[in-house]
Amino acid sequence: VLVKSININTIPQAVICGHFLNKFKKSGKSLTSAFIDLSSIGAELPMVKRHIYTATKSFNYYFTRAMSNATSRGMNVFCQSVLPSLVQTNMAEDFKRTFEKGKMDQEFALSTMAHPSETVEGSIRGLAFGLTVISGSFVHSVLRIVFFALNDITWFLFDLKAAFRQMRS
Repeated sequence: VLVKSININTIPQAVICGHFLNKFKKSGKSLTSAFIDLSSIGAELPMVKRHIYTATKSFNYYFTRAMSNATSRGMNVFCQSVLPSLVQTNMAEDFKRTFEKGKMDQEFALSTMAHPSETVEGSIRGLAFGLTVISGSFVHSVLRIVFFALNDITWFLFDLKAAFRQMRS
């Protein structure tokens, strides 16, 4: 599972982008193009028991950012990383089974799940505005902001707790 996840989520992106980047370089500014990477909110907010998956999604996210820097000089190529939360896919069905029945987490996840078309439309709208990072849907954009705030608060509290422990010893 480990190697499969890494192979599926990282190598194809690097190979395909490299192939098309060479084609885009040859065409110069005459061709407007876009690389759209489907990453995950897990790229920035690692998930418990999904560390390999979220690590590969971090690779996607940072690879796309690096591609954006490489293509910003003399090329008419836009690079965008899409970081949705849960989207209605086969993988989401598998993810739903990991929740305990009747728990608030499951209900919350299901109520915020986006349809794939919503994510695609959000990405395309984001390209029109030149956004290099987007969540896809409005609900996922709000979730990303909330999750970041909670993540920062959580780490701050862990650091504070560690500092108090150190002061006591």
